[in-house]
Amino acid sequence: MQLKAESPIPMSPGRFSLTLTHLAKEDFQDILIYTEQTWGAKQANSYAEMLDTALQSLQSVPEKGSNLEGTAYLFVRAGKHRIFYGVYGSEVRVVRILHGRMDFETHLTDKA
Repeated sequence: MQLKAESPIPMSPGRFSLTLTHLAKEDFQDILIYTEQTWGAKQANSYAEMLDTALQSLQSVPEKGSNLEGTAYLFVRAGKHRIFYGVYGSEVRVVRILHGRMDFETHLTDKA
């Protein structure tokens, strides 16, 4: 599989630095692999660009996310997925990128 948008790390700088945890990077790649296997490379590239745009937007306006009740995390919707993150000083740290039907509480643990 050869996807155009392989890197989950945005290139354009914003007000905040952006860091993806190991699990968030795995989530990004798993999403692209599944999308490519299910709907083809063109759709996987399109979805990767959409996710990358959503990640880049967090660098400029991290406060746009909604609070996830009972946690310290914020989240934004990106297609069928939710990007979960925290803001620590001038850093936006993405902890997971999960499908909207997943049980978030199960996957948002200290492992991130």
